[in-house]
Amino acid sequence: RQHGQPRDHAVHIARHFRDAETVKQMRKLFLIAALGFSACATGPSEKDWTSNPGAQSFATAASACSQISYNIEANFTVCMAGRGWVKAKD
Repeated sequence: RQHGQPRDHAVHIARHFRDAETVKQMRKLFLIAALGFSACATGPSEKDWTSNPGAQSFATAASACSQISYNIEANFTVCMAGRGWVKAKD
């Protein structure tokens, strides 16, 4: 084997990626894994928050604030407050 040539097993693995059926199976596997991981990541719970009169629905407020808070808790809390929700005291 000369320097720079792929090893036999590398060529063998690369052949599988050209097979359309294998690619379809891999896409399904990645989709299932992604859905499984996303199910584990839960958002905020309404029981941890107190609404003020005229507050936006919790689901709508939490969804909007999750998108714009960049996973920074302080940003999320301020956003929720602007939509009528305050974090409940422990």
